[in-house]
Amino acid sequence: MYALLIIGLILRSTFVLASPGVDEPQEKVRDAAVQAISESFPETVSSLQIRVERVSNGFSPTGEVRVSFTDTGAVPRARTRVDLFEKKPDGTWAKTGWAMLYVAHFDSVATALTRLDAGQKIEPSDITYAWIETTRFNGIPLRPEAFRDASGNLFTTRLIKEGDVLRASDVRPEYAVRTGESLLMRYRRGAIQLDLTCKARENGFEQDVVRVYSPDTGTMYRARLVGPGIAEWVETL
Repeated sequence: MYALLIIGLILRSTFVLASPGVDEPQEKVRDAAVQAISESFPETVSSLQIRVERVSNGFSPTGEVRVSFTDTGAVPRARTRVDLFEKKPDGTWAKTGWAMLYVAHFDSVATALTRLDAGQKIEPSDITYAWIETTRFNGIPLRPEAFRDASGNLFTTRLIKEGDVLRASDVRPEYAVRTGESLLMRYRRGAIQLDLTCKARENGFEQDVVRVYSPDTGTMYRARLVGPGIAEWVETL
């Protein structure tokens, strides 16, 4: 008799755990959240994972479900609360509860395969790209397009250890000029047009305005860098 009772309890537990519809409310909420994000941010939905952490007591929908995000101007991130609406037989929507979601973000991010010193040029063989969660990533992750847009000419701004995940602030493009280097400054003012050989007084990237000094005129200028070693006069200091 005792053995039969134990077997009965086991069978009952198995039925409850496996019976269809036990997680149906959460599944409906998750599907509705995916649909809502797909409609508003179709380009990002493939890089998200949505987890339903909690649904309000008594929420047991029999029809179609919608969710309403509080901030409709940004992609939901991390833990967020949503209102739940259910479609009634007459076609109207009624608020019937709330849910707590966790929206995890994923991205392809550069990871160092070797140690890189500060100021070192990054070679393609120095990094790989891994699909990782960036929901609470500190800073902006370094994505493949950043390396591609810089034509592969990226340099580190700090010491990078093997296995480090790189942020956008960990790299910089190649300098158009470095402090102390010579450059050609094109001076154009009215009818006066001169090409002056100057010395850079600070590092600068293309389109930066930097201080330069001309030994020929004994004058300091501010000039805009328009290419490697080439600048255009902005003002005389």
